Amino acid sequence: MDSKHWRQHDVPAYVYGGRPTNMAKADEQVEIEEYLHVVRTHVLAAAAYLDVR
Repeated sequence: MDSKHWRQHDVPAYVYGGRPTNMAKADEQVEIEEYLHVVRTHVLAAAAYLDVR
């Protein structure tokens, strides 16, 4: 979800993901290492949130 909708209602929002340099363009792409970094970060955040050990 685009965080601009949250910000319009004065709710702080942050998006963590790939660099926006190629977003919404023809041949949109992301480097594999960047993608894996984002996936690892989201998995670790989910595990911490769910208190998985």
